[in-house]
Amino acid sequence: MFTKRLWLRLLALFAIGSLPFFIHPHSAQAVASSLFISEYIEGSSNNKAIEIYNGTGAAVDLGAAGYTLEYYFNGSTSALTNISLTGIVADGDVFVVADNDAAAAILAEADLISSSSFFNGDDTIILRNSSGIVDVIGQLGFDPGSQWGAGDVSTQDNTISRKVTVCGGDSNEADLFDPAVEWDGFPQDTFTGLGSHTANCGDTPPSVSSTSPVNGTPNVALNADIVVNFSESVTVSGNWFDVTCTVSGAHTAVSTGGPQSYMLNPNADFAAGESCTVTVFAAQVSDQDGTIDNMVSDYSFNFTTVSGGFGACGDTATALHDVQGSGTSSPLNGVADIIVEGVVVGDYQDTVNELGGFFLQEEDVDADADPATSEGVFVYDNNFGVDVNLGDVVRLQGTVTEFESSVGSGAFLTEINTITTLTLCSSGAIVTPAAVTFPLTAQTDLEPFEGMLVTFPQTLDVTETYNLARYGTVDLSLGRLFNPTQITTPGAAANVQQALNDLSRIILDDANGAQNKDPVIYPDPGLSAANTLRNGATVSGLTAVLDQRFDTYRLQPVGVINFADSNPR
Repeated sequence: MFTKRLWLRLLALFAIGSLPFFIHPHSAQAVASSLFISEYIEGSSNNKAIEIYNGTGAAVDLGAAGYTLEYYFNGSTSALTNISLTGIVADGDVFVVADNDAAAAILAEADLISSSSFFNGDDTIILRNSSGIVDVIGQLGFDPGSQWGAGDVSTQDNTISRKVTVCGGDSNEADLFDPAVEWDGFPQDTFTGLGSHTANCGDTPPSVSSTSPVNGTPNVALNADIVVNFSESVTVSGNWFDVTCTVSGAHTAVSTGGPQSYMLNPNADFAAGESCTVTVFAAQVSDQDGTIDNMVSDYSFNFTTVSGGFGACGDTATALHDVQGSGTSSPLNGVADIIVEGVVVGDYQDTVNELGGFFLQEEDVDADADPATSEGVFVYDNNFGVDVNLGDVVRLQGTVTEFESSVGSGAFLTEINTITTLTLCSSGAIVTPAAVTFPLTAQTDLEPFEGMLVTFPQTLDVTETYNLARYGTVDLSLGRLFNPTQITTPGAAANVQQALNDLSRIILDDANGAQNKDPVIYPDPGLSAANTLRNGATVSGLTAVLDQRFDTYRLQPVGVINFADSNPR
């Protein structure tokens, strides 16, 4: 007889990649704020699985929402395993992803079987959708040695299950991770809870989860639409919103979309330079699950429109730290017609031999005091036609975008593209570079400097030249780096040393994405048989622009890089 168990074993045997199949039906138990990881199995051998719970009050189409499961090994900030999730998960249901060589008890509950490399106890796991990070197990960029937590409530050789009181994921990949806070622990190879989950969250009233424009956005286009996103599917009735501006007055608008995201298309354009307030009325918005609940209170947000169109140099503009925001992605992502003004700190406009744009940084006097926000941004002008130079003050208008140079990596560079207007204001401006020192505490320490001019007060060593001839890149580090087992014992001590190595190095790029270039610019005036670059050479006072491209942070040169031959033959 061709039994289900035999079928599963054959499927696991012949799995190549990720194979989606059935999804379990379960009754809804509660309303959660988002999908989240509800169970984690790191058992013996290949007994590894991740369970994802949907308690949002509505079915979720994983593929349409761009859900992926990412594994980051040994403190890396680049995902080496990316598993795309597909299928519709009903409210109250779970979706199980399992290693293809896992035990039959795990495979019997699996909705997706993958032959990709799976995690160990010291690896970070990120659940992501097209809007960003949804949930995290671990801490990105940090290797704890062997596990997070202790005893049964740890990530090595255990099963951990989300506490029933948890109603949402941890979307901060950089915060400390202690599984005891939100997880219950069970001994190795405990599979009895896999395939179902309960969250006793109660029936949470709906709320406004986000808007576009976001609250306080300046320089909004006069013909902009308004988007209101709710925490769950809702029913709107009657006059559920109000749009009132200081100059143009009250606006009616056509409402489209739903049931969770609504777009408002105002009947007339806004006036230039005015302040507008949008109010969502709680009494006219109710949820669609279980007992009908209205929003707890009215929700209001405001924005100001662009003043007199593009304006002149020195007029009000959106600050670059507001474009970057304090997180890993811009709060203005997708917003068009943003006007910014700043100093060119990196010029790479050639679309064939360079990056097709330039880096713009806020003038020192306009920088904010928030250490979590970058003052710089990459401008992809794509042959717009205005040549800029280092030190130019530039005013431009374009669209804020999160650019993923390696699709599926989850590493994004905040940039402004689709340039509509660009003008040169002045030249010769100077920006003070931000100081960066090694070792970092986490790779995410570099995010607040993305797009900025940075300087390294420490002398850095050339630690790797493997990609120099092909890609023109050099790895720099604080001191010479050695294989961990060359200087310490294998195991936890070596893992700690590897993590320290990873936090003490960075790539020096050449602002050229081509391969096998001639000439290779390092070392100056070009790589040759008579002018080589050896590991152990050093560079002092390095100043460059911090970029994020091809899964990792890297430096782009702003002048000649002078290496000292500190390790001659």
